[in-house]
Amino acid sequence: GATARWLVGARLSECVREAGGTWRCTLSRDPNRRAYLLWREDGESAYALPAEWNVQEVEPLLGSPAATKGATVTLGPLPVLAKADRLPWGAQ
Repeated sequence: GATARWLVGARLSECVREAGGTWRCTLSRDPNRRAYLLWREDGESAYALPAEWNVQEVEPLLGSPAATKGATVTLGPLPVLAKADRLPWGAQ
């Protein structure tokens, strides 16, 4: 599934529980590719994507990748992958 594709072969550098129950894990592939795995413990809430992440595309666990429309995404209990490029992440 998508979770395995996101994680297999990626380097996990940190996972942090932010205020309000939002989880953020930083992933990388080769030296120049970075993505952020994001979800909330419960409920849904808007999440401001930091400008320095340079997020170009967000891929939900269930659904297709989509270009970001602004600097926020809605997070819930199902994870999303926020990528700093529009290339496929992991094996298809």
